[in-house]
Amino acid sequence: MHIPVNFAPKNWQDFEPYYQALLHETLTRAHLSKWLQRGSELEKYVWEMQAGYKRARSRNIEDESARQAYQRFTDEIFAPFQEINHALQAKLLREMTWEPVPEHAEMIRRFQQEAAAYQVENVLLEREIAELMDRYFLVTNAIDHQCDEATPPQCSPEERWRIRQGCWRKARGQIDEIFLAMLSKRRQLASQAGFPTYTLYRWKQLNRSEYTPDEALAFHQTLAASILPVKTAWQQAHRPGRLRQPWEVEQAPLELIRPLPFQRAADLEAAMAKVFSRLDAEMGGMFERMRAGFLDVDACPGMLHGSEEWFFPIFELPCVRVFSNGTDEDVQLLMHECGHAWHDFLAYTHQDLVWQCYYPDEFAEFAAISMTYLATPFLFQDQGGFYPVSKRARFQAFLLYEPLRWLPYIACFDVFQHWLYTEAPEEVEVSQLDAKWMELLHQFEPDVNWSRYEHECAHGWQQDGRIFGQPFYMLEYALAHMGALQLYQQASLDHRTTWRVYREALTLGGTRQLSDLFQAAGADFPLQPGVVKSVAGFLAAQLRG
Repeated sequence: MHIPVNFAPKNWQDFEPYYQALLHETLTRAHLSKWLQRGSELEKYVWEMQAGYKRARSRNIEDESARQAYQRFTDEIFAPFQEINHALQAKLLREMTWEPVPEHAEMIRRFQQEAAAYQVENVLLEREIAELMDRYFLVTNAIDHQCDEATPPQCSPEERWRIRQGCWRKARGQIDEIFLAMLSKRRQLASQAGFPTYTLYRWKQLNRSEYTPDEALAFHQTLAASILPVKTAWQQAHRPGRLRQPWEVEQAPLELIRPLPFQRAADLEAAMAKVFSRLDAEMGGMFERMRAGFLDVDACPGMLHGSEEWFFPIFELPCVRVFSNGTDEDVQLLMHECGHAWHDFLAYTHQDLVWQCYYPDEFAEFAAISMTYLATPFLFQDQGGFYPVSKRARFQAFLLYEPLRWLPYIACFDVFQHWLYTEAPEEVEVSQLDAKWMELLHQFEPDVNWSRYEHECAHGWQQDGRIFGQPFYMLEYALAHMGALQLYQQASLDHRTTWRVYREALTLGGTRQLSDLFQAAGADFPLQPGVVKSVAGFLAAQLRG
């Protein structure tokens, strides 16, 4: 049953006959390629619909009609899609008695991983967890509004931080309730799927087959031992003899960050279009097309803070949103999200099947963070950019401070989740979560004066939405930084070759295993012995320079 050229699905009934046809066909070696192509095309239409609803919802989280439309899609289309998709995976794994062709090998291995974690009984639980996540984002968006209204136009970073902590504290009860409900349901997910802990269940769900939870924990200790001395040396060189304060943790040091030279989002977009075009003409063309409804670089009321990228697989174009704060961070975030965009664009335009475009999360973040380093030379006027050449050293120091700022926090946050989902008591209380969070802050960020502000900082784990919406999605950033800094080092010697190798690696999508993708891009996999120490040494030398 072939999909018509003018296929324009609006509900599950439009999809179902085509999915049922796939489900009831007998698979043969000769027939498999066409069967996969039809399944892939159908799945692209599902993700295309989700991308459209997500775009409408992301522009204003308070838009009730957009929120309800997204929820209807989730309940009425995405939920039955997930069920039949797993049935199709099971059919493929059961009936394909021959060895897959090389280009399908990684895809089949990933299907096997997903099948091992899937239980039909968990579908309802996943939906309930998604609803709790939605509640969390509504609460946090309200907090952001309260903070904006309560913060005077001209106030110190300390005052701004204290106002923000006060707003979060008022919502503690709501957020505690949401998270404890989530925690219970996640443990139930793992139990129903036959896993002793949610950690192991999530590991399988995230397709982490090349390293174990214990190896991840050991990596964080290695990271702390290598990066903390570099961070301490930088702090002592710039602010000798003083601890940082909690309000200095959330952003780069003030001496490294400046307001943007643009008053309008459209001006920033136009300037970045030139930057990306100088970097790569095809990437510049992609970015220009995105400016027509697929790019949101602003700070509109109701827009979620932070940044995000997702892909329209039928239209073959990424969508990026960045909540602007009017500083250099906007440029850095836009380059990061455009790294994701470029990765999606290259994968989808070079791979035949949608599943071959589903690359490992660790490599996705590597692609994004690498972009911030590889695009940076073209931000400056001597390369056709907009920053004066005199600002180059400061902006590069700002970029290089980012791993110093983030890596200790990443380690803290990830170790917290390992404890939470593996060791925490069955009836864990919020006070225990707070105490563990403070213990880890002291361990991984000892250069901060936490002791005087424990009351304000103990609930800091609540303020990172990843623990609510993307559990265990944190290690990816650490591995990505370690890989991206290797590319930064190579690009300083030969930018053209580094870009070419990186670009070609992104076209591979998810057709290789994680460590092979890093290698294809020109980087050693960060869990290999000696990599972290080598990268930390390079980072220290650059910051001294």
